[in-house]
Amino acid sequence: MSIFCDLSKAFDVINPDILLNKLNFYEIRGIVNKRFSSYLSNRIQYVQIDDRESDVQHIVCGVPQGSILGPLLYLIYVNDISTFTNAYILSFADDTSMYINHNDINRLYSKAIYAMNCLYECFAQTVIMTI
Repeated sequence: MSIFCDLSKAFDVINPDILLNKLNFYEIRGIVNKRFSSYLSNRIQYVQIDDRESDVQHIVCGVPQGSILGPLLYLIYVNDISTFTNAYILSFADDTSMYINHNDINRLYSKAIYAMNCLYECFAQTVIMTI
């Protein structure tokens, strides 16, 4: 069985503290990690339509949209996703596919529900930690 997940706003919910810890785990430390910290912090946004502008808001999560580093940082962020579920995971950018197999249809269904719940919990924790 295959379950295809399109994670909407995936690049927007990356918690920078979690990402920096993962970079540290992958031995991206010291000055380079501090550069990434700088890259991900003190960002602001506003909307302008014609001559009207919204208030400036601080961005507390996510990676810069349209950046070259965005997809790479996202993949590093979700690299350990397979440890949270019993399914085989295949990811490309923000598209994630889960593959589950079993000979018994009822057991297959149970494994699929379990895998989806695990994936949900994994991403829910990330979003909650971001807020």
